[in-house]
Formats: sequence, C-alpha cells, structure tokens
Amino acid sequence: MEINLPLEELFAVLRADGKGLTSEEANKRLDVHGHNVLETKATLGPVGMFLRFFANPLVIILLVSAFVSFFLGETRGSVIIIIMVLLSAVFQFFHEYRSHTAAAALGKRVAIHASALRDGRVQEIPLTNVVPGDIIYLSAGDIIPGDARLISGKDLYVNQASLTGESFAVAKQAASAGQDASQLTDMVYAVFMGCSIATGAGTAIVVSTGKNTEIGKIAHSLTVKPRETQFEQGIRNFSLMLMRIILSLVFMIFLINGLLKHNFFESFLFAVAVSVGLTPELLPAIMTVNLAKGAIAMSRKGVIVKWLAAIQNLGGMDILCSDKTGTLTEGEFKLVECVDAQGKASAPTFLYGYLTSALQSGLKNPLDLAIIKAGQPAEAKTFAKIDENPFDFVRRMMSVIVRDRENNTLLITKGAPESVLEHTAYYLDRGQAAVLDSAYMLFGAGKSFSLDRRNATWR
Repeated sequence: MEINLPLEELFAVLRADGKGLTSEEANKRLDVHGHNVLETKATLGPVGMFLRFFANPLVIILLVSAFVSFFLGETRGSVIIIIMVLLSAVFQFFHEYRSHTAAAALGKRVAIHASALRDGRVQEIPLTNVVPGDIIYLSAGDIIPGDARLISGKDLYVNQASLTGESFAVAKQAASAGQDASQLTDMVYAVFMGCSIATGAGTAIVVSTGKNTEIGKIAHSLTVKPRETQFEQGIRNFSLMLMRIILSLVFMIFLINGLLKHNFFESFLFAVAVSVGLTPELLPAIMTVNLAKGAIAMSRKGVIVKWLAAIQNLGGMDILCSDKTGTLTEGEFKLVECVDAQGKASAPTFLYGYLTSALQSGLKNPLDLAIIKAGQPAEAKTFAKIDENPFDFVRRMMSVIVRDRENNTLLITKGAPESVLEHTAYYLDRGQAAVLDSAYMLFGAGKSFSLDRRNATWR
C-alpha cells in the first residue's frame, strides 16, 4: 500500500514536494485520475422513471386487455383500464421523482472545499479538484478530501465513524518511517476521505482520491444492481400465474364455445370478454396507493423513501443486522454511577470528574459530555480554574489546577487508568490517605475496567 511507504519515498512516488503542486500540474493529474467524486449508481431520467412502471408483467396484461377490448369495440372498458394504469404510473412516478429530487438537493446543499498548497500558496479549492500529490491543510471541522498520509499534526483527532464505526474521535500523529498496518483502525498516521477533523490541526499529502479511496471502494459496492425484492418477485410470479390462467381459460372457452355453437368469431369475443373480466384492473392502483401511504408515514419520521417497493421488504424482515452506533443507538454515553476505590457511591468522585470535564479547554470526548450532562454539583461553583496540563499521547493523561474559596490549590488528573495508577502513590480509604501498593494498584485497575464494562451504557 502506497500510504504505508516512508514519507520520503511516498513523495517520490507521487512526484510531489513540500511546495505543493502547480495549477498546470494539478490539471494534468485531474485528467489522469478524474474528478474526486465517489462512484454513483446510474440513475434514470424522468422519462425512464415513468416508463419503468410499464415493465411490470401485471401492467402489460392490463394494457393488452385494454388494447384488445378497444379493438373489439369495448371502448368504455378499455378507457377505464388505461386510466387506472396511468393513474398508478403517475402516482408512483410523482412520489419516486420527488424523493430523488429531495435527496439530490440535500447533497447539493453541502458545497465542500479543501485547503491545498497550490502555486506556492494555500488556496481554497473545490473538493472535486483535489488530486494525488496535493498538500492539504486540515483543521477542526474540515472534511478530509482524500486518503492522505500525515506530514505533521498537532493535537489532531479525527472522527472516522463513517468508515470504522468508532464513536470516539481517533488520535492521529505523523510518522516519517515506513509502516506495515493493514487495518484502518491501526493507521494512526493516515486520514481518510469522508472523515472529519474533530480537533487540532495538521498537514498531509493526498495519496488517493475518488473511487480509489477506502470510502470509494464502499461506494462502488453500492452501485451494483440490487436484487429483485420479495415484493417484486411476488408480483411477477402472480402476474405470470394470472397470465397462464387467462390464456388457458381463453383458449378453453374459445374452443368449447366454438365447437358447440360453431361460431368461432363470437366465441373469440366472449373469450376476450372473460379475460378482461378476470384482469384485476385496480390492483396496480391499490398497491401504489398503499405503498405511498407507508412512504408518507415514514417521511414524517424523517425517512426519504426513494423506491416504493423497498417498503414491503422493510416490513417483511425477520432479522435486521445493523451497526448499532448511530442507528440502533444514538452513540451517546450516559453517566450511571460514580464510585470510590471501594466501589461505593462517591460525591467527591463526581465533583472532581465534573471539574476536569467542564474546565478543560481541549476536545470534550463523549465521556466528558456525559459527565457534564449529568448536572453541575453545587460545590463546583466554589472552584476557579488556574491552569491546565492538556492531554497528550505520551502521558495519556490531562490535569486541571483549581482553587477553592479557602485559597486551597488542587490538581485533578484524569486519563487512562493504567497511566493514572502508575503516577499514584496514595488513595483515599474511608476518608484517610492510604498507601497504594502494587497489589492494590493491580486490583484497582481491574476494578476500573470492570466498572467500565458494567456502567458504560448506551441509549
């Protein structure tokens, strides 16, 4: 993988340097690699969407019956059938076209740009014009315009839930040496298209764009023609069965009536009348109206139904497999309990946790937000922040220094349990300071992880 190469070698492969690309070179690469867009499924135009309705075997039966009725002088019957078919087609077309238009308009509302080094200066360029070899600048809130290797980074956290499902922002740091990671979650030296910068800043060199990115490979899999739904299979099988029954009955009625009455023309007219009578003219309209009613109900819940037939599949599911974060859950932590070293409820623990979460100036992760959301302790108002030592990847801890009304100074530290325990000499035991020996430290770390599993609940 190119993204794992040493930085110096990667620059050589991409024919780039720290000065960025020129506009002329960028345009040449744009011709070679194409625009930086994800592959999308070919969509039908308005005419194609309307005509697709008439490819249904049941609709074909109805149209043939209407044509034959008209040819034999049954004008009123044929007109009724054609009106029913056209009403169903128009109704379905109107709903699906409106859904596609709404989805397209939603995508156009987001006009994304990227900060890239072009012609020796930083420029804002459309994301679609980013090419491999571009030097890009990333800051909080930016959408990453392509799969890229970090050149430098400061307190850089990336939200890559769209690729990995991780609810926490992931720490990223540059590495100049070659790497051998194969899993996205292990590539802390790389950032990926479609993810967003949660906090910090950095620079990176774009390695791949568009369909060659990780998210581009996912997008490609979505362009494959979907399998026929169970609902469509049922309608097709029913239509074919109905067609066989009608043809069989028409042939038998025509043959028997013709042999008995010896008037084959009248027998043919009678057989055609029977076939028209057997044809369920209102069935397409009834199906469309019912599916549209379900689509309207779902739209009230904020769901855009682009394909009416999909509603029946959704209702017919026995088991739905889905990534839980952001779908079955809100990806939001809820504080359940605050305990001391003995595992008992502790107000000071909550107070100190609240102070570190509320007073820190860096990125507030989901755990911080859960603690803040639990409510401010009354004692918190008596403390004032003096300074802080922000989180870093080496210490894996952060600290805030606060002063209470009695002018007492307090250093409160939080972080990875093993890192905090490593720097801890004493712990509070029933209100008294007790020495934290190695045995209790190991017990405390195990208890901490056990509490994490028991109390980190999702909703």
